[in-house]
Amino acid sequence: MARTFLDISVQYLLLNAAGVTGTPLTISAWFYPLAADDHYLLSTADTVAPGDGFNLRGTSTNKLRATSSQSDTDRVAETVATFSLNTWNHACGVFASSTSRSIYLNGSNKVTNTTASTPTGIDTTAIGTLYDDQGARFHSEARIAEVAVWNVDLNDAEVAALAGGIAPLWVRPANCVGYWPVWGLHDPEIDLNPNPTTHNAMTLVNGPTLA
Repeated sequence: MARTFLDISVQYLLLNAAGVTGTPLTISAWFYPLAADDHYLLSTADTVAPGDGFNLRGTSTNKLRATSSQSDTDRVAETVATFSLNTWNHACGVFASSTSRSIYLNGSNKVTNTTASTPTGIDTTAIGTLYDDQGARFHSEARIAEVAVWNVDLNDAEVAALAGGIAPLWVRPANCVGYWPVWGLHDPEIDLNPNPTTHNAMTLVNGPTLA
């Protein structure tokens, strides 16, 4: 199960908090793109000052990006390989440090960017959109499910395991700080990360529906 996010309806999930505010971190998600579009899977940002944050997204040219933004300057790792429309794809961004961010498509096709970037002031998390000091923008046209965030940099084998269907709860569970299965059955959207004291449900905005 999943939720369908429609660009024209400005649909997304929002959390006014951030489980991870800097590197290292890893973002993982499954997505089923319905059209050639910008597909923001998960973004974290500073909603006060402009231009700081981390995000994992697909592009309108069917590539994946892991982006670290500082003062409106983006440092991007982008796949050479392209994902397919109207089928499930796995995306993972690993931000190992301020000078290392890697993107994976379907557990491989790894590309790394090493330009320095140190976002600060991270205070929000969103699924299906980029949500920053300008509010919600660049919405998705996709089904999204199994979104997770870790406060460590997962290794190649762990990313491949996630793309092979292993649930996020089985990959470094002690470091999983957010896990939204996005089943489309709960309002607000539940967080099943393994630490019961830090569950952060996400608010539905404009009702992304059960896929």
